[in-house]
Amino acid sequence: FLPEKIHKEYHEHYHSLNPVWRFVQKANTNADETGNAYFMNETYHDTWKDKDNNPFKPAWEVINLLENLPNGYSKIIRAKTNLFIKQDEPIKYGMHLDYPKLDNYKILLYYINTNNGGTEFANGDFAKSVANRAVIVDGNIEHQTVGQTDADVRLIININYME
Repeated sequence: FLPEKIHKEYHEHYHSLNPVWRFVQKANTNADETGNAYFMNETYHDTWKDKDNNPFKPAWEVINLLENLPNGYSKIIRAKTNLFIKQDEPIKYGMHLDYPKLDNYKILLYYINTNNGGTEFANGDFAKSVANRAVIVDGNIEHQTVGQTDADVRLIININYME
């Protein structure tokens, strides 16, 4: 999806000490009560403002990805990176919609590293986690993370946006 040099910057950045990871006990409202924890680095939300009520600017990694969209974008809703820890068996993190009350938005899923996890969609489709792959779907399609068993971490950038 990205030129290899830029993807390498993403890979190095998210495998370094730079991101600040927040522990999330439960992946979403449809996830099981236990075993569905992960770490999140939220880099942008359209409600964030500074002390003068000016909106924060999206991080470089968000802009680089959005500039490569085939249909462009008009607004960023949220951008975050998820880090899933290796498990003994593939865990399904619960079918969900990122924004169930919002219409006509898109989701960009960008896989930073290759592993045997992926994203499962309600229609049965499955997108494998392959480094530098991007999957773009309508926001009204239910989906869930499927955890990996072969790599220490699974790293994915999730951007919700309007075309």
